[in-house]
Amino acid sequence: SGPAGTLSSGNETLVAKKEATMDKLATTGLKPSNRASSPILELVRLIEALTISESLTVPQRFYLSCYSFGIAATARMNDLQHTAPTAETVELNGLQTKSISITKIRKFPVNHVAPKIAFEKESKWWEIYINVIKELKTTPGFVDMDYLIPVVSPDHFEFLPFPATNVVIMKIIRQLLLRAVDPEEVWGTMEIYTDGNPTVLTARRAIKNLTASAMRVFMPDWSARALVPQELRRALGNWAIAETSETYTREHRAKVLRVWKATVSQEHLMKNLTEVPEDLDDSHYWTAGQPATCLATDHGEPDVHAISPKVK
Repeated sequence: SGPAGTLSSGNETLVAKKEATMDKLATTGLKPSNRASSPILELVRLIEALTISESLTVPQRFYLSCYSFGIAATARMNDLQHTAPTAETVELNGLQTKSISITKIRKFPVNHVAPKIAFEKESKWWEIYINVIKELKTTPGFVDMDYLIPVVSPDHFEFLPFPATNVVIMKIIRQLLLRAVDPEEVWGTMEIYTDGNPTVLTARRAIKNLTASAMRVFMPDWSARALVPQELRRALGNWAIAETSETYTREHRAKVLRVWKATVSQEHLMKNLTEVPEDLDDSHYWTAGQPATCLATDHGEPDVHAISPKVK
């Protein structure tokens, strides 16, 4: 009480007014729209195929399997690096940061659910992923690791006990992909037109456009094109849910699986390269047509095994 109490109360009022004014000013500005190239299915297949390639080292295969996990879990690379992996599951509990106003940032746990679905018949990408994590968790220097992807040695044969950066991770993945295929092989088309015709998409261009953000937009973009109901698609990546720690139930896992099973049979929708918003709240994902009327059940297994890319 007294003058000191009045001064403190006055400061709090001024701070509250400042924050309210900043929020109002922020809403009048243009919100930047970061975009990522949604990877075509041919590229996703190639990544899966290389996770079981005996010509690659274990660290190289692990890097590729982590990218496959990111695609399956609709995660960002930063999401994966801010996790504490366990040896028991193929699901990760990470910490996701979301700005709810210009002055407030909310951090909350996010469970990344990755369905065990592979487009390559023999490529169970999650096996190398699980096995490496199990080994690392019993290796000195990695037992208490609070990140998912370590740095690799210059010869790519060993892991080093430090978290790898996005730049290093993506550089290694792109190099592995380029070495595995004919860079000039035609994989599809791009949404860039010349004389009324779409631009041809080569393997080199598709791999060059593969970014750390691309794995997050793959299934949201594909399932939106496939007209999967919005109430199911909102389970992807958990981004639309404020308190995700309270929604991690069998129902949530079932929704993620239903989205995948309802989408993977419509491969023709992912034959051309497109740039889509990184923000999963963007209207791009929520204004595409009417919901599909027929969905795969939680028990049915779709035929997702098509012709694989030509791997050297």
